[in-house]
Parts: sequence; structure tokens; C-alpha cells
Amino acid sequence: MLNKSLTILIGLCLLVSLIGCEPEIRVVRSSWDNFPADPKPSQGNGGHAYQDPAGGQGWTIQLIQLEGRDRHDRAKRIIEYLRTETKLANLWIEDHGDAANIYQGRFAEATDPAIRPAIAQIKDVEIDGEKPFNDCQLIPLVGDGRVIADPFDLRQFVGYYSLQIGFYNEHFGPDFRNAAEDAVRILREEGHEAYYYHGPFRSLITIGVFSYDQAFVRAGNVDTYAPQVRELQKKFPYNLGNGVTILQKENGRDIGEQKSSLIRVF
Repeated sequence: MLNKSLTILIGLCLLVSLIGCEPEIRVVRSSWDNFPADPKPSQGNGGHAYQDPAGGQGWTIQLIQLEGRDRHDRAKRIIEYLRTETKLANLWIEDHGDAANIYQGRFAEATDPAIRPAIAQIKDVEIDGEKPFNDCQLIPLVGDGRVIADPFDLRQFVGYYSLQIGFYNEHFGPDFRNAAEDAVRILREEGHEAYYYHGPFRSLITIGVFSYDQAFVRAGNVDTYAPQVRELQKKFPYNLGNGVTILQKENGRDIGEQKSSLIRVF
């Protein structure tokens, strides 16, 4: 059962992150300092622009489409199973109209050499002796008059947990949301399952998606972070503010750098 005090604490942490409570900031360890001016790949053919069905937004692999009232719950259960029982990663959900779609990955171009082995891996997944994703296909993130939700947006995983490792806010500049998305893109290129979460005053940067049972283990009478979360904290020990480490104070006394911590997605 969800520990009530822990739930309140995590909820408050996310609330504080979004409404703009400002601790003191100093440069202890800096990262994400240099972003390319244009993160999107240039497109052209002999100096002439060509029509890209993805609208420059990229491509993804659609595993399956689910219908029915409980489609979103079923999609979340499928993703949780795949995260636990297979090697598939970077899975995400888009609920649109009367259907919930499960996707994997994001690719800048349809010619990306990583697409073919990714599709082969998906098709090879067996559940109860069957291969339910044998009809998976590559689709553009723009099409049919709509833009498919960004797979790097954490909001699609309501009720799940993620490790917050940083944020950007208005002190960075008016383009702080773009800065957060660029940071996530760079982390993705480095092989990390990174996400952004845009709030009204700041944009969070997180790593990983966990169900409650994946995020916490019981230790006596309290719930503590599961081993896989603690391993992530070794790689990302701090919660960075605008790319620099935050120095926390209590009653005017330094109490150390602000650590990375789990948040619940609302």
C-alpha cells in the first residue's frame, strides 16, 4: 500500500519544483552548457528541400493499437510488462480519439540504421506463446492532420515515477522550455531514458519511468528507493538548476547539494 506520508512528500516535491521556490545556486558541477544552435538535422537533396512525411519531427515504431474504455489501462499494463520482462526500452503511449497507441523510440530519419534491428526485436517478443507485435511498423510523428505526442514528454506517464535530475526556469531565459528539451535530447543521444515535464514556471528533466513497485522496496515500516533507482542516483546524484548544482541551506547553514529524487507524474 502506498505510504501516505511518502506520497505527500513526493507530491510536494513536484509542486515546489513547478511553482518556483528558489534555493541558492552555485556552480559545483556544470553540464549541458553547449547546445547546437539548430538541433534538428538539415534536410535537402541537391540543395533542394524535399517533402518529409515526418515534418522534420522524426519517426517512431508503432507496436500496437488498443481500443475500448480500458484501453489506456491495458496499454500501461503492456508497457509495464515489456519493461519488466523484455529488453525493450523507450516505450510510450499516446491516447488519441478512441484508440491508445504504444510506440517505441524516436528516430530523426526513416533511414536510421537502428530502425531495422529495433523492429526485428519488437517482432520477436513472445507473450503466452504468441507474437502480438508482428505487425509493428514505422510511422511519422506527424501525419493524418495531427502531431503525435512527443515521446520525450513525461506527462504521458500519469501515476508513474521518474528520477528528477534537473530543471530549467525563467532565470535561464525565455526559452527555458527549449533548453530542457535540448538537454533531454542530448541525454537520449548518450543512451539515457530522459524526459522533460513542462510546468508553468519551470521545466523538469527526469530519467526513467517506474511503477510504484519498481520504484520502492519495503524496509521495516518505511518504503525506500529500490536498487535500480539508487543505481540511477549514482549516475545522476544531483538535481541541477539551469545546468548547475543547487546548494541547499537550512537556517542559514549549508546542508549540501540538492540530490536527485523521485517524483510522481500528475
